[in-house]
Amino acid sequence: MANWVRSGLIVEGEKEHLDKFIEKAKGYCTTPLIGQEPDAEQASCLDFNNFMPIPAEFLTDENARFCWCEENWRDAISPHDADLDERSDVRAVYTFSTRNSPVLPVIEAMGQQFPMLRIYYGYAEPLAGFEGEWKCENGVMTGEHRPMPDGWRDSPEEPVASTQVPPPIQSLESSAIQVECGEPEIADEDIPF
Repeated sequence: MANWVRSGLIVEGEKEHLDKFIEKAKGYCTTPLIGQEPDAEQASCLDFNNFMPIPAEFLTDENARFCWCEENWRDAISPHDADLDERSDVRAVYTFSTRNSPVLPVIEAMGQQFPMLRIYYGYAEPLAGFEGEWKCENGVMTGEHRPMPDGWRDSPEEPVASTQVPPPIQSLESSAIQVECGEPEIADEDIPF
């Protein structure tokens, strides 16, 4: 079962550049495999594939696509339930959910492709007990990933186990998560609860 990370994305800048960002962001929740037509019901205002395209060799089957997305986007699909909540000439506000982790590599790619815009990304996952705030300005991403004040919990009703909070990410480079597809090898001592 996925733990959904709720996210907010604010993009600010001149109308001309903001319009280009909004247009580029449009796509699909699930990138179609080679030979498949996009599913109109999967249309979305925010498609990670438009900022970090899945290489063609990973669009041959669903498992390959899933593995590439997990490793590179940190999520297996583009955002779940994405909405463009606010739109003005100088600002766009998106909200969306991702599975299990924030999508820092995608946000960094957005910032590098649109250095003339200011991009703010915030997220929280209360059950796993983490949150973060990042910004991209002039193509450079800075911010922090941190434990939530209440710590890690299996459900909102359980007491906090503060020793089980994931460690904070020190930089974008150190936040890389390696994903191995197939059967995971997890020892009992690696399970945080």
